[in-house]
Amino acid sequence: MKRIIIYILLQQLAFFTLGLGLNNKKAEIYIAIKPSDCISCTAPIQEILNEFRKNQLLDKVTFVIKDVPEKALHKYTSEVLRIPKDIKVIASEELFSLYSYKYASAISIIDKTTHPHQRISFPLSYYFYNKLIFSNLITSGFNILSSVEKSELGLILGAVRMLTLVNDTLLLVNDRIFNSIQAISTNNVNFSTTLKLDSTWYYAPFSNDIKKIEEIRGSQFVLDKVSYPKYHFKGIYYNKDLITALATCYYPIPFGKDYNIFPTKIIFTLDSTLKITNYYRLRADNYININNAFLLEGNKLLTTSYKYENNHFKFNNDFLCSFKISADSVVHDNTIVVDTPNFAKTNNNLAGLLLNHISGHGNNKLVWFNYYPEFYDISEEKWVRLDTLYFPNDLTQNTFNVNEPIKFKVICAWKVENHYKLVVQVGKDNYHILQSGNQIYYNSKIYTLKEYSELHLDRNSKNELVGIVHNRKTGETKLVKFKLAEIKTFQLGL
Repeated sequence: MKRIIIYILLQQLAFFTLGLGLNNKKAEIYIAIKPSDCISCTAPIQEILNEFRKNQLLDKVTFVIKDVPEKALHKYTSEVLRIPKDIKVIASEELFSLYSYKYASAISIIDKTTHPHQRISFPLSYYFYNKLIFSNLITSGFNILSSVEKSELGLILGAVRMLTLVNDTLLLVNDRIFNSIQAISTNNVNFSTTLKLDSTWYYAPFSNDIKKIEEIRGSQFVLDKVSYPKYHFKGIYYNKDLITALATCYYPIPFGKDYNIFPTKIIFTLDSTLKITNYYRLRADNYININNAFLLEGNKLLTTSYKYENNHFKFNNDFLCSFKISADSVVHDNTIVVDTPNFAKTNNNLAGLLLNHISGHGNNKLVWFNYYPEFYDISEEKWVRLDTLYFPNDLTQNTFNVNEPIKFKVICAWKVENHYKLVVQVGKDNYHILQSGNQIYYNSKIYTLKEYSELHLDRNSKNELVGIVHNRKTGETKLVKFKLAEIKTFQLGL
């Protein structure tokens, strides 16, 4: 009896272990082969097949062969590759381009238990570099490709407008208070500080006009009367060792027997201790998107523009706007014309148009939108869309109706070398994506949000993302760190 019980327990344990791995009914595995590739590309095939056989996944394997005519296919697969007869083989240029890695022989594993599907691809010639990850992926599933650390911060935030990471410090704008920037140490969650704008920097644009400063000081009661703050922080940014904060300051000035309130956009630079070091007054029209899209490099500022006609936002082909620093001001320099993205051609509701951002990594610059699946590669001067095979239109179109939740959101995006890296939210699930051109090579679910929660992230290193999870209802905030598995390829680690 004891032996029977032990046997049953072992069986249950075996089924449980299999359940943690790839779903046998939902997995698809493609091995893309190009005969002209080096011998090392095909060397690990038998070992790979043994792994699939051991984990009862052999029936999910399909070989996709390039540059071999149909009549020669059987001889090539049986004599050269030595593929068992019961494994499916297809000769297809189209499928090879879909499941290869940048047109090199590769293995692609797809898990269809999620929507969008999860995928990982890497060159066959790099199998032995990725052998451990490959084996763990087969036995434990896609969840081994990332891990998350969460820490309670003890902070209650109304809402988070913007977040950026400076070395080991998270800087974020509390969108309900507006007048402070919260600094949180990612190494010591018990340490946080608050940055506010003191009177010296508030009055800085009028430092050469003592009379004007006295007028503004004497009129401060007007702001209280109409419930205006002295200033709103709009953004906090970090690029190439430069920390920048953007604020709109409100100045009440006597106008006859009445008062006018003049909003003024001011850019502040900060040092490593988060002390303000300088300011620049922005001189621009109202149709630039500097509150969201902002990239300052040296004495040049890049932002985006938009149109507002008949109470609707419209895409402006004079999309990229460059400004330059001149004395204590930032003035318009030139405009860059771009093509109209597809989402602006086919979508009558552009309510999410202003929520676009500019990310810089080295010399690569990317304009991306929170609520649309297209982004603009500035260096290559072209629009790129998320791979439609994994993110079709029905998955990425938001209605922006009051009664319907946002179903698609880009959390962050950047370009590293010639790859696009993104974190995308679909429903409550968040996915880490690597795409080259218009094709995804890596898509893995990394986190599932709870009700009322939202994720804000920035890139800490090649294999780490840092940010916060914020509960909009309770205000509770957690620090999160995502460790991402590195897949070796002939170009860079994924």
